[in-house]
Amino acid sequence: DGNGHVLWGGANTPGMITLPWSDNSLRFDYASPNFRALAANSFQVKLEGADAHWSDWSRETYRDYTNIHEGDYRFRVRASDLHGKLGAEAQFSFRVLPPWYRTWWAYLVYLVVATLMVALGLQLRSNVERRRNRDLARLIETRTEELSASNQALEQANAALQRQTI
Repeated sequence: DGNGHVLWGGANTPGMITLPWSDNSLRFDYASPNFRALAANSFQVKLEGADAHWSDWSRETYRDYTNIHEGDYRFRVRASDLHGKLGAEAQFSFRVLPPWYRTWWAYLVYLVVATLMVALGLQLRSNVERRRNRDLARLIETRTEELSASNQALEQANAALQRQTI
């Protein structure tokens, strides 16, 4: 993995290995069991889940992959000797877990926070509307009292006027 740890060594496939997101940079070192002409061996590799095709034949005995996205992968390597004879293919399967912020529980937290923010926004809006309604009710009450007082004064003036005309 990216920390220099050996995850698997040997001919037997270990099965699926799970790696945390922080270990998403890998180096695969490989060799061929053809010991007569080690320098003449060529290799092809393919990382299923990332590479669309096999690599070109190369004498390099390692392949680096950096910033591998979360998901399931299978690294495959095959060798060819000096005469073009293919050896057995080796495979290594692994899974890179998503970073914490792309896990199901993180999405659940996002949903809860978004729901709380909407609820808080609605609550604030409701409080503003209630305050506005209280202010309007007070204004209506004040205006009603003013109109009642004005009506009483008008009625008294009208009654006084009617008494004078009689």
